[in-house]
Amino acid sequence: MTLFTKTIGKNTVLCIPVRFQGSEKTIRDYKLLVQIYRNLCEFYTSIISSLKKMEIIQGKLTDEQKSFKTRIKQFKRSVDDCRKKYVYATWPQKDSERLHNEMSEDVSSLFKESNDIGPLWRHIKTSCK
Repeated sequence: MTLFTKTIGKNTVLCIPVRFQGSEKTIRDYKLLVQIYRNLCEFYTSIISSLKKMEIIQGKLTDEQKSFKTRIKQFKRSVDDCRKKYVYATWPQKDSERLHNEMSEDVSSLFKESNDIGPLWRHIKTSCK
């Protein structure tokens, strides 16, 4: 899932799928979902590999590290589920409004979870040093 871009002259235009072009709110939710997904893709592998290194160095992970590892994996599953449900699945036209409302709630909870995970990861990294 990406924001598709086209370059027209010197301008880059974001291409948002038609089903999300109904209102500013759905466009915003789509962009936010893409941003969360991009951030997750960028940092997930490095977080998991860092946790594996911590496990090798320490012999085993602390309870805090284990719970964080579980939380980040659950977050990844949640983001992937949202991606499948709202971007890749086909929607009957009659369900569009309901699914857009559900998407708003899901994206909001993903954003809150994402904001909670960042400081927690920084705390775990500093406590390990």
